[in-house]
Amino acid sequence: MSVTFSTKKPVDTFRRTVHIEIPDAGISGSVEVDYKVKTKPEIAELQERGLSDEEYLPEIVANVHGLGHPETDEPLSGQAAIDEVLTGRYSMWLTPRISHEYFAAYNDSRRGNSRRRR
Repeated sequence: MSVTFSTKKPVDTFRRTVHIEIPDAGISGSVEVDYKVKTKPEIAELQERGLSDEEYLPEIVANVHGLGHPETDEPLSGQAAIDEVLTGRYSMWLTPRISHEYFAAYNDSRRGNSRRRR
C-alpha cells in the first residue's frame, strides 16, 4: 500500500498544549503555544549557537495563548505574551517548559512516523 504526503498550503506554525505545574505555589494549568515550523538544518544551526532557553524561545515561539496581564488579567498575545514568558513572574518555570515541549513535539513525531503500520 502506498501513501502520499502533500500539503497544499505551507504551515508556518503548529499549536501544542503545554502543561505547567509550580508545586510550591500550588499553581497548575496549561497554555497553548504556537511554535514556528523549522527545518532540521535551521534547528541544527540554532543548537550550534549554544543558545540559552531565553535566547532560544523567540526563535521557536510565534505566540502564547492563555496568559493574562499580571495587573489587569487581560489576555496577552503576540510579543507581550512572549515577553511575559521570558521575564514575567513565572518565567523560570514557563521558559524551560515551553522550550522543552518544542523538542518533545519533534521526538513524538519522529517516534510516531518511524514505527511500522499495520
